[in-house]
Amino acid sequence: MAVYGTKSNLNPEEIIVKAGQLSVEYKRKGYHCPEATIRAIPEALGFPVSADVIRSACGFFGGGGGTGDRCGIVEAGIMLISYLYARMYPLQSEQNVRTLVSEWIRRFQEETGFIYCRNIKPPEVEKYGAAVGCEDIYRRGAMTLARLLLEADAILAGETGN
Repeated sequence: MAVYGTKSNLNPEEIIVKAGQLSVEYKRKGYHCPEATIRAIPEALGFPVSADVIRSACGFFGGGGGTGDRCGIVEAGIMLISYLYARMYPLQSEQNVRTLVSEWIRRFQEETGFIYCRNIKPPEVEKYGAAVGCEDIYRRGAMTLARLLLEADAILAGETGN
């Protein structure tokens, strides 16, 4: 599938850093976590995403409409993994998506300590204030997702121990 980074002159580590930076830039422009993620990752990795896909991420903010459930970054990651690896027909295997989504959730939780907005946001806002709260989560989440997508083919081939 290796479509990631094909339109970039950056090395993988630079792409990962760029994804994190873009995610924070989008937050500062007023985008919620899933919107920032679903914009930053394709931009950093160099693959196109339609406006419909970007718009469909909006409702995942604040843990799904502000309910505090699973972090919107996690949901945006699942959306992008599905966008790139999902099956198109019922008889196709969903194993690639299953493997990558499971690995994404594991890595996000390992990186941040949580997957639920209700657990992430209060300490972030308390520590940094409402205007800045979650910036570090945006950055770290986007970087974690970019790394996963850059490693996706190796993961699916069983070549990585992550």
